[in-house]
Amino acid sequence: MYSMDDSVTIDRLLASTNLAVLATVGNGAPYCHLMVIAASDDRTQIIFITRRESAKHRQITEIPRISMLVDDRCRQGINSASALTITGTAAEVFAGERQKALEIYLKGHPELTRFANRPDQAVFRITVDRLELNHFDRGSV
Repeated sequence: MYSMDDSVTIDRLLASTNLAVLATVGNGAPYCHLMVIAASDDRTQIIFITRRESAKHRQITEIPRISMLVDDRCRQGINSASALTITGTAAEVFAGERQKALEIYLKGHPELTRFANRPDQAVFRITVDRLELNHFDRGSV
């Protein structure tokens, strides 16, 4: 599916990027949200946390199909930047699944333990359908 170089780039982006832009739809309009994320080792799940009373929680609950952008332009510079588009379905996780998702999230962000465990926080898991990698220097971004 991907070349070895692209697989390495995808793994690097998911392992080293803390922030992503989450795209949702609400009230018939597109929205973007800056999120702290963590990915499962097999790239099949992306975990993020948001307040239950937030607009994004409401939007995802109504329309769970999402898109997310992860990039490295700040570290690589614009001329060699890579961007990864993730598409999938997001759902809040509960009980034992919530704990598994929190383990993934807190493994990459232990400094957010207190934030993640607040009672007003919802843990979401994106089940990844597709990963699309683009490179600025190859003219594909």
